[in-house]
Amino acid sequence: MLRKRRCSLAVLLVLSALLPAKGQTPPIRNYTRHQYKGGSQNWNIVQGTSGYMYFANNAGLLAFNGYDWTLRPSRPGFIVRSLLYSPADTALYYAESNQLKRARVAAGALAAQEILLDGAQENISEIWDVVQIGEDLVFRDEEALYRYGETGLKRFAFKGKVDALGVVDSQAVVSVRGEGLMRYDGNRFVAYGGVLPYSGRERIIDLLSYDGKCLIVTETSGLFLTDGECTVRMETPFEYAWPSESVFCAAVSTTGKIALGTVSSGVYVFGGPSTESCHLGKMDGLQNNTILSALFDRNGDLWLGLDNGLAQVSLSSPEQPMFHQQNAIGAGYASAQFGNELYLGTNEGLFRRSGKEVAPVDAVKGQVWDLCVMDDALFCCTDRGLHVLKRNGRDQYIPLNGVWKVVDLKHHPGAMLGSTYDRMFLLSKLPGGAVRFEGYVSGFEESSKVFEEDRDGRIWFSHWQKGLFRLELSTDGPLFSMVEKWGKREGFPTDYNNIPNRIGDEIVFTTEKGFYRLDATTETMVPAEGLNALFKTPPPLLRVFALPDGIRYFSSGVSQVLEYPDKEGKPTLDSLTLGYLCENRKLGFDHIRQLSRDKVLINTEDGFSVIRVDRMREGLNQEGFVPVIHAVHLTGMAGDSLVFASECPGGPERVVSLPHRSNSLRFDFVSPGTGGPETYEYMLENYDAGWSSLSTNHFKEYTKLPPGNYVFRVRTPAGESALSVRIIPPWYRTGGAYTVWSLLVLAGLAL
Repeated sequence: MLRKRRCSLAVLLVLSALLPAKGQTPPIRNYTRHQYKGGSQNWNIVQGTSGYMYFANNAGLLAFNGYDWTLRPSRPGFIVRSLLYSPADTALYYAESNQLKRARVAAGALAAQEILLDGAQENISEIWDVVQIGEDLVFRDEEALYRYGETGLKRFAFKGKVDALGVVDSQAVVSVRGEGLMRYDGNRFVAYGGVLPYSGRERIIDLLSYDGKCLIVTETSGLFLTDGECTVRMETPFEYAWPSESVFCAAVSTTGKIALGTVSSGVYVFGGPSTESCHLGKMDGLQNNTILSALFDRNGDLWLGLDNGLAQVSLSSPEQPMFHQQNAIGAGYASAQFGNELYLGTNEGLFRRSGKEVAPVDAVKGQVWDLCVMDDALFCCTDRGLHVLKRNGRDQYIPLNGVWKVVDLKHHPGAMLGSTYDRMFLLSKLPGGAVRFEGYVSGFEESSKVFEEDRDGRIWFSHWQKGLFRLELSTDGPLFSMVEKWGKREGFPTDYNNIPNRIGDEIVFTTEKGFYRLDATTETMVPAEGLNALFKTPPPLLRVFALPDGIRYFSSGVSQVLEYPDKEGKPTLDSLTLGYLCENRKLGFDHIRQLSRDKVLINTEDGFSVIRVDRMREGLNQEGFVPVIHAVHLTGMAGDSLVFASECPGGPERVVSLPHRSNSLRFDFVSPGTGGPETYEYMLENYDAGWSSLSTNHFKEYTKLPPGNYVFRVRTPAGESALSVRIIPPWYRTGGAYTVWSLLVLAGLAL
């Protein structure tokens, strides 16, 4: 039975590993040594219970709270190589060359440190792989293994070099060159893993716990899995990489995802519940291809210690950029699915994406404003005119002074309406897919890229300076037979910033006071109650883009909101997760396209990004750490202005009392463990009218607060923190002072 079970395990390993498919490149955030003000190399990474990240850096022990970096310098000539965070001890153990140290952690911050062991006195060389077994610490150098606890230090010598140390099922497992794997049973080391299906000379890079078993990471021969008795090969999506690649480090997430960092080819990521895999290097956004350390944080994101810097790979992020700076194609403006290929319009021209390959379309140069597919032809609206690309290769080019947009007119079969930089024009469709320029439309001489045809065939046209117009085309030629200006008189809250949006065959209008629609019976504009009810208050200047499968995307300069069906099909509105994208959208040129049921394409300053609706639906991005109000400073003062500091979340029971002269404050807050873009809402109770709009700022200032009691609150999707502040009134405005003033007044009257 045991043999049969092992064989089944081996087959399952092969099948599950071969399934992953190449996914979209995840966002990468790089940190240079100049940003964190430390050494270039980072040898180990751990995360504390508060979400703080700690790094074994060439220059010392590095800590990151999500916004600020702090460095505890090492001794000259000594390097921090290994870290261990112990939740039970609320301490960080770290090896500084041959010294073992402990730093107490107080609410995330590093407090007092002490030297536990001086390796120079014990003939210990460079310490690696510090782990905890029970209450004892176990670590290695290249010659031996060591156990340190209350009974002192115990040394275990081996014949060969000690390559790796790990913990599996609460027991230490060690790899010794030429002797294989061994497990510590509490008294001695015994053979582990049976007959190993790889060369005894193969260097073992890491030993990791994986589904209750030991994952063996070799330098050039791939991965193996053992239950202690039988060892089998674990196939990966990247078998082609071995043996030419040299693995230097590895990590396993709580969901079973595996990362392999290499010496010169970046990192390979695969496995886990997702069937996606990726190979990331400099061309994908990493600042360096040499990976010295790796860790999956509790959000599921991957942190990488590089030979020169640090990187965070946001595997859990719902946003996945299509391009990075190294292979960018310009700022994105439009996209269209034409045949089996995705066409992308940018400020640098038109590009065609087929599979993973992206190539320029040589026929279309310069700025692309819009793309649309009609009658089996791709219409490209560009700065140089209109290009019509056809499957049969009989492309057309109509030279015009810049084309913003063209639309197919449902109520005028065979006609298309477009807008140049100067005015509107008409096209007619010809047999064989050709089009003919019929001339400019008279009767109205404005231009814009924002216009829509309603269900009655009328054109709603929005001009950024002159307002909204309703136009009607004549049936006798290129002429607008009706031109009407619409504004406050017709029911809009203002005369300007009234923008048409198409939702199916209905037109709704973005305004400065929420959404409006046309009441056909009264021919006036009225609030679109259904859309406005989705928000706490009617949202100003928020565009809406209706997509298939019940998805709607809302976009403005201060909000990026996605409405999508949850697991049970009920509409869900997420107004927090994508808020940080406001800074990177092409506002005024918003473009949204649904690629599949769970993927939405949006344009950005860096090109295009894919929004993973499935990740938002599963709530992967909602995991994280409650924001921390980590400092309060007095503003407008010289010298030390810090009046409050904390490294953990808290509530309004925490109170800061300040004299009336200290009434101008700056609240600093962070989201530990994120590192990537995070959006906040905040408010000061008894001062602000309500919550702020979404912001990526990490601080909020208040000037000359009146005496009184306040509560500052900050929140993210992960939760909320609060801090009470009391501004004490001056002595002459206290109750006692008012009593004295009253008595003096009465005494004066008595005289």
